[in-house]
Amino acid sequence: MLSISPLKSASGAAKYYLSEENPKDLPDVSLEKDAGDNYYLKEKDQEENTFWHGKLAIEAGLAGKPVEQATLESVLSGNLGGETIKGKRNNHKSGFDLTFSAPKTVSVLALVSGDNRLIEAHNNAVKFALTELEKDVAQFTTINKEGAREFHNTDSMIFAVVRHKTSRENDPQVHSHALAANMTRDQEGKLRTLASSLKQKGGVINGTGERIYNFQKYYGILYQSQLAKEAETLGYSTRGVGNGQFEISGVPQPILDASSTRKQQIDQRTLDLGFDSRAAKDVANLDTRKSKTYQSSDSLNKQWQSTVKEQGYEPAQLVTMAQQVKEAQNTPLLGETKAAISRAIDHLGQYSTALHLEKIIELTASEFTKGGVQLNAIDIKKVADEMIKQGDLIGLSQKGQYTTKGLIDNEQALIDSTQGRAHHMRTHVESSTLNKLAIPENQQRILTDLYHSTKQFHVVHVHGSSQDIAQQLLNVGNHSGKRVQLVSQSVKAKTEGMESVQRKSQTLSAWVGQLFSPEQRHTTHSLLQSDTPLTNKDVLLIDDANKMSANELLALTDKAKQSSSKVVMLNRVSSRQGFKANNAISLYQKGNVESHSWVGKRASHTNVKLHDNDTDRIARVYADLPDKANTQVIATSSVEQRRLTEAIRGQLKNTGALARHETTLFTQTPHHLSKAQQPLVQHYKPGMTLTHWEKNKPQSFVIASIDKESNTMTALSKRDGQSHTFDPSSRTFKRMKMQISKPQSLNIAQGERLRSLGKHFPAGLDVNQSYLVTKASKESLTLESQGQTQRVNLESLKDAPLQYDYVHGAHHIEQKAHTLLSGKAFTLSKPLINDLTEKTERLDIFTDKPDKAQSALEKEQVSPSAIERVLQTQNVNDRYLNDATQDWLKHDVSQALSALAKAQNAPLIEKAVSFALNHLSEREAAFSQKALVVEAVRYAFEEAGGSMTKEQVETELTKRSDTLSAEYSDGTRWTTHAALETEKRIL
Repeated sequence: MLSISPLKSASGAAKYYLSEENPKDLPDVSLEKDAGDNYYLKEKDQEENTFWHGKLAIEAGLAGKPVEQATLESVLSGNLGGETIKGKRNNHKSGFDLTFSAPKTVSVLALVSGDNRLIEAHNNAVKFALTELEKDVAQFTTINKEGAREFHNTDSMIFAVVRHKTSRENDPQVHSHALAANMTRDQEGKLRTLASSLKQKGGVINGTGERIYNFQKYYGILYQSQLAKEAETLGYSTRGVGNGQFEISGVPQPILDASSTRKQQIDQRTLDLGFDSRAAKDVANLDTRKSKTYQSSDSLNKQWQSTVKEQGYEPAQLVTMAQQVKEAQNTPLLGETKAAISRAIDHLGQYSTALHLEKIIELTASEFTKGGVQLNAIDIKKVADEMIKQGDLIGLSQKGQYTTKGLIDNEQALIDSTQGRAHHMRTHVESSTLNKLAIPENQQRILTDLYHSTKQFHVVHVHGSSQDIAQQLLNVGNHSGKRVQLVSQSVKAKTEGMESVQRKSQTLSAWVGQLFSPEQRHTTHSLLQSDTPLTNKDVLLIDDANKMSANELLALTDKAKQSSSKVVMLNRVSSRQGFKANNAISLYQKGNVESHSWVGKRASHTNVKLHDNDTDRIARVYADLPDKANTQVIATSSVEQRRLTEAIRGQLKNTGALARHETTLFTQTPHHLSKAQQPLVQHYKPGMTLTHWEKNKPQSFVIASIDKESNTMTALSKRDGQSHTFDPSSRTFKRMKMQISKPQSLNIAQGERLRSLGKHFPAGLDVNQSYLVTKASKESLTLESQGQTQRVNLESLKDAPLQYDYVHGAHHIEQKAHTLLSGKAFTLSKPLINDLTEKTERLDIFTDKPDKAQSALEKEQVSPSAIERVLQTQNVNDRYLNDATQDWLKHDVSQALSALAKAQNAPLIEKAVSFALNHLSEREAAFSQKALVVEAVRYAFEEAGGSMTKEQVETELTKRSDTLSAEYSDGTRWTTHAALETEKRIL
């Protein structure tokens, strides 16, 4: 990894970097064993940890020599060998700190296991990257006759390289600070400052610092690829870990975790910031940064040895373990590896039809192995490669993305599911009934078409609110002898629907029918799980069908076919998809389905305002609102939700709306596991509660411990304290249909707002209800909800499914007059705002970039189906499926799959360069050779588990007949014949 920072002063930098680890007080060591078979680091003669590099260093006779403080200060001040930079200013800028950090596995093997060859490999990789950087970025400027600045490349710089071996938490961390002095030499042989350019023109990057920052990832990848190659020549195996970086295989993960205290601090601070990005990590790095403490080699040795031994390993064994990885590859646990990969794919396939191979491998190794088996990432990659060759994983156009044959088969089954002809589908609707219901004439035709149609399955594309059409279909059906069953996608939506969509009777027969026929309301889950008897008299009216997954649509279609019930899907085109939807409703309508359109009316105009995001400001705004019951706060991330909740409670205490005295309440929060996670014991944690129903009574168990090797857990019964052993993969456990919950504690004060996440019989709490705590004592709470008050003992509230009710997630939007929305600009979308404006009169949006939020609101977010993704790779369709028949659709899919299969067996270098060319040409007609190398090397690390060098990429480029190149002052630019032909057609 490469990080960059400017040097503040020559004297300060010289002193800081050369004394940061007190190298003279902390000599290098070698690993030795004493008579008692205890390993220790024996101090030896101090090996040099500094050197000069670059063409200017060669000219000055400094190259390869140790860096001395006086010389370094002089060079950073603008002096070299008695010569001073021409036109040096009083406020001369010293230069840059380019820090190259070795992968954690390299640091552990080099510093803890004593393989000093890796230190030399690191030094060589740093030299290689600096040599390339020097050739690319060194520039000075002149002023021409017209008074304009001209930039000249020089290929000459000087670097003082200082290697350190500890992080700020004194963990083993090999990294080198390459201090790039602000000097170069012009054509006349004079020392000059490096060029800088605030404004760029013509697409060419000028300025040394500007080029370094612009191509930062490129030089970091050059360092990583060279180090990976050298590590491989030393007998190690490497694996890509994302973002163009690698690790050496075979070093146990617990050791890496225990040796990464600094990384954990940054990750935790990043989590606290609520956003996981490079910028957030930079902020987290500064926030948690502290001065290094100086420790002797003996002290560091004891600390590092102790860390390794605490994880159950010996330091001297780590090198051998890592170099034996290749032997372990010959006998992988093929059956378990395939099963684990399948579980990971099933889990990821719930949420996306484009699966990243990196994520598949990561989850397979970390979460979906069974029986305590430790699968190696290389073994997993080999099996995954076989699955790709066999067509079980299908490569897509984007880097490292795949879909599965199972997902495509499932979606094709969805298209087929509506085939066939059902009888007795037509329902006669009297025009007099429509008139009595006061239905507008333009809507009468659509409603009549739906009920008169002989087709069983219908999709209505609803623009705006679906409340109107749901109400009309319910009324018309009830007055025409039909039993309309309203199906919502959640319990909350079902509750809201019961209030907003109600049966009306305009005739005596309809009124009598309602007396003897209870209203039918369901959620998709409850309908599919229940044994509700359905007949051809029933009409299933499905709201928010756009949120349903392919599996849910298949199951509901099958249930309707068995009962010959008519199905009407309301596809709210301006609303968001569900997490698992993947545009399944678009595929559904390609079958034997009749489509309709409906424009819903907007209840009221919404006043939308954008504000700069500020947690404290939102808390103050909420606390000052007089009508909090009719206001909701929405956060687009769970971390933001927690942070806002804390800020709001703190502000309410300051204003006196919350009492200072608090009572602690121990609660349980429902916890969901995917179908792929449920059979694996590692997804169950000690302290969680398991509940199943036996003879209509809940039986609960608290997990005491888990055993990964046997895939079992020990749990204690809450009723009698007896110990029970459960295997979550067993049939017995599956039949129990355990509900899982996690313990938490809430501090409750008078004035608190709470929400129930489920029923709780001991306290008489209903599901999804909001409560206001009007009184709190040591023994009880008084709760108010919907105008009713109840006093509840704290004992009966124990383990209640309660949480604070101040901030909701973006998928729990309610009908409120005023909404405060907090989220990053990229999380704001047009569908989200549509959902909010349907349910609120005033919307205040607090975001980090209000100026960019406006454009984000115009973007439509559609998560394509697997079939759509495959067709996109062959340019068969553009974002949405066209109106082709299902036969043509299947033909196109087959053709696309065939074309994708041919690309799987090309050599690594050829595939990497092809990927880089295709990826870059999608964005721009011409691109730099540096960008090509970055994408090709990243592909090699992350896609193929291999490595390649800049020279290999350049050699492959010279072989190709589909590319053209030209030289520019900032490097070689490339384009493709296809791009040129496109430009010609445009012109």
